[in-house]
Amino acid sequence: VILEGKKMSKSEKHMVFWNKALEEYGVDGARLYIAHGQSPFDNFDWKANIAKEYSKKIGKFEMYVERVLGERNSHLPERDLSPKVIDHWLTSRTHHTTQKVEDYLKNAEIRWAINESFFGMQNDLKWYFLRRGENSTLVRDFVRTQLTLLYPFIPATIENMAQKYYSTEDIIREGSWPKYDPKHIDEKEE
Repeated sequence: VILEGKKMSKSEKHMVFWNKALEEYGVDGARLYIAHGQSPFDNFDWKANIAKEYSKKIGKFEMYVERVLGERNSHLPERDLSPKVIDHWLTSRTHHTTQKVEDYLKNAEIRWAINESFFGMQNDLKWYFLRRGENSTLVRDFVRTQLTLLYPFIPATIENMAQKYYSTEDIIREGSWPKYDPKHIDEKEE
């Protein structure tokens, strides 16, 4: 591991102390940075300013889920009986993303799995709302899938959110990994 472009060295007191880093950036902030912050083919270069940004991303993600499942979801109809084209699009994106994340993980492509499950899914839901999607059940299912896909990368954050928003469901237990159905994937719709 490199620190701010220089090799770490105890004698030069140029080091990252993990207990301090975890305290400052949070367990999941540090974990997300390490898993996603740089190419797996390069020597990891710990940069405090980037670690801080990943820590902020965790906080923004928590606010995003709160906004989506809290205030925004309370204004949506419980179930839209006539699905819209945008509902089919979000269903397709959910299944397609699940398939892609699973494939990335099978090939140890952690960075790509995080791109899809953390960043891509947030963008998908923003797009859904911009296109007047308003099916609260579909939104809740989408976020449940996203949280489950993210559990291997930011488990402490996901455990807290699962308890808060899905307390009657055990979305992070062994065997709860979301299943995708190729029949629900419509690449033309996407």
